[in-house]
Amino acid sequence: MIHIDLHTGLGRWGSYVLASSEGVPRAELSGLLSHFDQDKVQGLNSSGVLYTIRGEFTYACRQRMSDRQYYPLLAEFGTYNILRVLSALRAENRATH
Repeated sequence: MIHIDLHTGLGRWGSYVLASSEGVPRAELSGLLSHFDQDKVQGLNSSGVLYTIRGEFTYACRQRMSDRQYYPLLAEFGTYNILRVLSALRAENRATH
């Protein structure tokens, strides 16, 4: 089972990265990621676009589906620069309240 979690907000406009947030063995990950553009694949680390996540949803999914091959992947699509995104979030919050 491949679980792709879609996110927006990090990275340059129109770019994307695909990451494995869990410790999938490298041999399994290589085979799995052969279906995707290898130049766009990265792990979660502070030197790339993404960062280490704690308490993510996929941990619970893996526990519930321990009898299956389960591969959680994160697809992060770049949008606007962070200041523009934060400004939009503030405006939405202000309008909501």
